[in-house]
Amino acid sequence: MSDYHVLEGSADGNSFTVVMHIPVPDVNNEVNVNYRTVVVQAGLNPEVSSVPFVTAAEQAQLDAGELYEHACQFWTHPGESLIAKRERLDALYTAAKTRAQAHFQHRLAYWGMSRDIP
Repeated sequence: MSDYHVLEGSADGNSFTVVMHIPVPDVNNEVNVNYRTVVVQAGLNPEVSSVPFVTAAEQAQLDAGELYEHACQFWTHPGESLIAKRERLDALYTAAKTRAQAHFQHRLAYWGMSRDIP
């Protein structure tokens, strides 16, 4: 499994689409529903990954809610080396992973709560 996949670039080569596969924590929300179950129930992933060359194993993880797919634009700098781009992409992934996992805790904290008032 890859953490991110670089797809097509812009016509001028100044940006590229990056699809990130972020691990979904195997923990329960405030009402005891696992976040991976929530990702599946809420339809947060596309039915088919936007990565045309995604592996079957990776697609299975997306289908099971073990991974969350997030796409973004990556802007390049003229004259930047491949190593420098890779390091910036790694940092972008790490920041996106931190944001997404915090987002799950806030946005999905009460997903699945049902109650009948006595």
